[in-house]
Amino acid sequence: MSDIDSVERNDVGNISPQFNATDADVILRASDGMLFRVYRRDLEAFSEGFAGPAAAHDACPTNPADDIVQLTESSAVLEILLQFMRRQRHPSLKDLDGKTMAGVAEAVEKYQVFSALEACKTQMQEFVRSNPVDVLVYALRHDYEDLANLSVEYTLGLPLQRVYPRLPESYRLQWVSESDHY
Repeated sequence: MSDIDSVERNDVGNISPQFNATDADVILRASDGMLFRVYRRDLEAFSEGFAGPAAAHDACPTNPADDIVQLTESSAVLEILLQFMRRQRHPSLKDLDGKTMAGVAEAVEKYQVFSALEACKTQMQEFVRSNPVDVLVYALRHDYEDLANLSVEYTLGLPLQRVYPRLPESYRLQWVSESDHY
């Protein structure tokens, strides 16, 4: 019995209703177990992370019966991310909570979904006051200097143990120095 057969029999309630193409050639499994039946051509067309022969072969097997691709992202994140990898109107990001937005923004960067980069960066700005550490880490990790400069101000009064461990090593000393002057 192939994996695709077992998916159809055993995981019917665990398949995304929005991404359940019966003729899908790729099955993605979210970190929480939700399955997404999608088309390789969409992943390759809308994402550098899945594009090209080497990347596509490593991330997505040629035959969905060979493997189910395990991803580290949650189903909430993949539901949004995969909507950016279809020929359709892109989803709104304005109603996402901070945790989901941060997850989507990181996944967009990881898989290089260029159509969503700017929308995610813009929406992350909305969380500068409520989630300044998440925004700062995202901005530093992806070289968004303007967003890093904006968010760092909101982290300077926070406890060292809340911010320091999350920062990329190359920025820790600078943050501590700026925090001391605050």
